[in-house]
Amino acid sequence: MIVNRTVRLVTTALIVTALTPISASRGQQAKLTSPTCTPSSVLGTPPLGKLATARGVLVGSAVNDSALATDPAYACVLGTEFNMVEPENSMKFAATEPAPGVFDFTRADVIVAFAKLHHQSVRCHNLVWNLFNPNWLTSATFTKQQALAALSNHIAKVVGHFRSKCSQWDVVNEPIGPSGTGLAPSPWLKWIGPSYINLAFTYAHRADPNARLYLNDYDFNGNGVRTRSLVSLAVSLRRAGVPIDGVGLQLHSIQSPARSAFLSQQMATAAAARLSVAMTEVDYAIALPVNTTALVAEANYFSDLLSTCLAATNCRTFNIWGFEDQYSWIPGFFTGYGAGTPLDAHLNPKPAWQALRVALSTK
Repeated sequence: MIVNRTVRLVTTALIVTALTPISASRGQQAKLTSPTCTPSSVLGTPPLGKLATARGVLVGSAVNDSALATDPAYACVLGTEFNMVEPENSMKFAATEPAPGVFDFTRADVIVAFAKLHHQSVRCHNLVWNLFNPNWLTSATFTKQQALAALSNHIAKVVGHFRSKCSQWDVVNEPIGPSGTGLAPSPWLKWIGPSYINLAFTYAHRADPNARLYLNDYDFNGNGVRTRSLVSLAVSLRRAGVPIDGVGLQLHSIQSPARSAFLSQQMATAAAARLSVAMTEVDYAIALPVNTTALVAEANYFSDLLSTCLAATNCRTFNIWGFEDQYSWIPGFFTGYGAGTPLDAHLNPKPAWQALRVALSTK
């Protein structure tokens, strides 16, 4: 796909622009009960979320619940600039069922209430994964029947609690094996077998028939083997009558960005099977220290992906994995990398932010 030349010119120019921080009082206690705040005008008008709504697409961000609770500037931008939010960690298995049959929705409920207050859709993440599980689960020695009971109960309680509040669910997260083919090792695969995926979707649909259900995985962006495997698995589930609505492509970029033409091809394959595609965890890790060239490349990456989504008939969800660098997961997992989101650590827009706005404004 050819990037709109306007995006490249605009984003390069923005690098040399001095921008005023959105707030000088970061870290104060956020007030989540008020839907009104005034973000800095440097973020642009109308807000990003309104541009997205006008294009019929959801543009959202993963939510750091600690930042939401303690940083009013973070909460202000989250509430005014996006038309969708997605809990980063507070709906995962370890957070929602810390002990067998004991459920805790406290952290997730705050995010859902925040979204309702700000008229945002909620993309819920996730029900089944081979990571982020509580110790009681990972150390269990279940029989198949015990595992089925634990899986069905967890999904019924979690999806049931958020029934009608989640527009989308990542039902099974990262099911593809390490090589990009086959299934990844997981407790559920060991106890139940491959049918755990079919059953998880069935249980989730039963608990909330109106939620759109996704198979979500990360992408080895360079050769695309994982993406092909994911789409192929989703298509086979759909043909078998499993209540799956789409695939989620995480699209974290660590040195090897995704290719737009390849993604367009895979989205077309999904569309032929009546499956939607969501770009679910978009960010762009930059080798530190940050330089102008890297910021332009980051901007073009965000622009390429969003434009590719907008051009597809079955992609109407674009979710970045955190909107500002201060709370990004990247530095904690990849030494020497950071600056992977559209706003810097002071909530100043980077070229990637303007690139998103231009992509949404260009028809």
